[in-house]
Amino acid sequence: MSYARCVHFYNAGPAIWLPTANQTPMLRKMQLVLDQVRKPIRALRKSLRDLRGNLPQQAVHNLRTRSRRLEAVSAALPQHEKKNTHRMLKSIKPLRKAAGEVRDMDVLQTKVRLLMRRSPDPSFERLLAHLQSARAESARQLADGFSTDWKTIRRRLKTFSRHVEEEFSKELPDARQAHVVFDELSRWPRLNAANLHDFRIRIKELRYMLQLMQDTNPALLNALENAKVRIGTWHDWHELYRIAADVLHASKDRAAIATIAEVEAKKFRQAMHAAQSLRTRYLRSPCLQESIEP
Repeated sequence: MSYARCVHFYNAGPAIWLPTANQTPMLRKMQLVLDQVRKPIRALRKSLRDLRGNLPQQAVHNLRTRSRRLEAVSAALPQHEKKNTHRMLKSIKPLRKAAGEVRDMDVLQTKVRLLMRRSPDPSFERLLAHLQSARAESARQLADGFSTDWKTIRRRLKTFSRHVEEEFSKELPDARQAHVVFDELSRWPRLNAANLHDFRIRIKELRYMLQLMQDTNPALLNALENAKVRIGTWHDWHELYRIAADVLHASKDRAAIATIAEVEAKKFRQAMHAAQSLRTRYLRSPCLQESIEP
């Protein structure tokens, strides 16, 4: 692909299509896009309903991930419409952040219980008790915010859903933000433990955006997902090690801390391998269009 083609694809704005007979394939593509953008909006509204009066693990996780997907949908709206989504996204952000803190404690508790099955060390029991207490506090904060905001957010989501359907019924998703993220990733500095999690955040955003674009290379989506999962797993163990080193006794609990450190190091190697493979295979192209073509 020539540089000129990359520049042309990058600068091209969203095209407007009218429902004529010779544009049936494009209309079909628009319908597929609509189906994909409806799903996270409806799912997020359902997550808000499921959280009423309760904070089950899966519902909390769904609130977090579906909020992220909604941000990708917003980024794909035509440029002149993005301001209309700001209020809705702003109202969701505090809940997403609080849900993330609850989710983190749920995941870390699962990992500690796994360690306890392997080794009945009392150190792990103390670590688990700390995580349970932290989870309870995060859940309280989430519930407090949710009790006052959920009706407003669901109403704004319903309005946003109508707005999105109207826009995507006449225009394809705006790909410019996906190009911005791709360019950032293609220029990412040398990967290390300090920037690997931020790298994951950006590849997750890119994957959400590419899912709205038709004919994206499935292998690229799979590589993004693999790197996202590997890095996420490492980061969970990294956070568990950080917490364990902070709340456990450096001498009395050194065996438990060392065990967590050993797993964290292994997961870091796996995460780095997945991230480097993604960069080498897909993020060295001069523009996004070369990478997304099957």
